Amino acid sequence: MSSRHTWAFLAAASLGLIAGLAFAPRPARVELKRRATRNASRLGNLAARESGRAARAVAAAASIAGRVAGGAARRLAAPLSRASLPSRTLKHSIATDPILSQRAIWVDAHGDTMLLHGVVDSDEEWRSADLLARLASPDGSVRNLLQVRRGPEG
Repeated sequence: MSSRHTWAFLAAASLGLIAGLAFAPRPARVELKRRATRNASRLGNLAARESGRAARAVAAAASIAGRVAGGAARRLAAPLSRASLPSRTLKHSIATDPILSQRAIWVDAHGDTMLLHGVVDSDEEWRSADLLARLASPDGSVRNLLQVRRGPEG
């Protein structure tokens, strides 16, 4: 392998590692880290044969890749985890409610806004679901799109 090809191979491996660590889903990142760790010595040996400078470049790139990927993954995952936690809390609250758990209600989120969809039997059930959603929402931003099947019995 020529020197030019070696450098191209090392650059492609480094960039692929960075992109994979930054954008792959968590299970894939774990597997990629495992494989990269296992194969790092092979790349290091290849770089060492080429020159000591290449070995230092690969080590520096791997270190930078780890920091960049960790930061990017945290920045990308933070809004998702913040949005999914209130949704999960509300879904759990509805599932454990003796009446609402028997209704066709599903929860969605659009940005920071919690959305309630489905059908309930009374205005009281509508208000109960709305209250649970507002308690679960970090900023109280809720759109209650539940439909009432029949009004309160009087």
